[in-house]
Amino acid sequence: MTFKQKYLYIARLFWDQRLFIIFYIALLLLIALLCALYALPMQLCWDLTRLTWLPVIVLVLYRVYQEHQQIKQCQSYLSGVSPDIYHANNMVENSYIDVIHQFKDKSDTTKNDAYQSIREHQDYLMTWSHAIKTPLTALKIQADSQMLLSNHAVRQQVLLIERQLELLLNYERLSDFNHDLEFGWFDLKRIVNDVVQRYATFFIAKNISVNVKIASVQILTDEKWLTFVLDQIIFNAIKYSKNDSEITISWQVKTLKVIDTGVGIAAADLPRIFESGFTGHNGRQYKKATGMGLYMARKVSGYLQQNISITSIEHEGTIAAIQFSTQHIR
Repeated sequence: MTFKQKYLYIARLFWDQRLFIIFYIALLLLIALLCALYALPMQLCWDLTRLTWLPVIVLVLYRVYQEHQQIKQCQSYLSGVSPDIYHANNMVENSYIDVIHQFKDKSDTTKNDAYQSIREHQDYLMTWSHAIKTPLTALKIQADSQMLLSNHAVRQQVLLIERQLELLLNYERLSDFNHDLEFGWFDLKRIVNDVVQRYATFFIAKNISVNVKIASVQILTDEKWLTFVLDQIIFNAIKYSKNDSEITISWQVKTLKVIDTGVGIAAADLPRIFESGFTGHNGRQYKKATGMGLYMARKVSGYLQQNISITSIEHEGTIAAIQFSTQHIR
């Protein structure tokens, strides 16, 4: 601090003691007034002043020093020093320290959450950038090796690129999800058929038959986001199904089930399949997974008040189930 700043700082510390000094002066004047009213010697008043002015000055200096120490403690806290080193002189100061602890804990939690969110975002962008390279590379290889490209082959790679772009955009929307919801009554079979139709070229390429067993049922939901959830589940069923197999999509007791007879999921991987960025044995083997699809599907299902679960036996198949609440079905 400059000399002027120090001077103003000290002056402010003494100015903060003005009420105490005013009270002392007022008390002396009151005693002088009483001496005058009762014809007492004024010498009593002067003696009282001589006996008390020095202790009062010492007390004022002590109060100034104490306030200065408290300010230094606060400045230390702002510099990152833990408030645990503070020593409360009274209950009021102790209450202030408790408040500081609470604010610090909340601040640390908020910073940790923000840091974790940024790390997840960066990790996903890195994974996504590698995932989207796969269909682009496939198109380039096909273009370099063939004069004419197969319509089905091009459509598959374009769909894969679209999926990755939609996954990225929807991942960004999740941070402000509640503003992107529009609930209404929708026909579940139509939504399922739309998703199946979208991936028709993949069904044809692997010669997978799809059996949709859904009665006429209306679901209260957000159509776009339920389509997103079904997109993740049905595409996973296609991706991990064997050639010449069958995928069954059925409605059973308030639950939509997607059943495949594919490679299944290892028992060790099942508890973690909904974790952010987890790809598991299948993801590493097929090298086409970002580990975000099921994570986002469960998160969205929670917002839609639906429960998604997956059971699987390795090398036998997988059952993905979405359970709807009774009041959301008619």
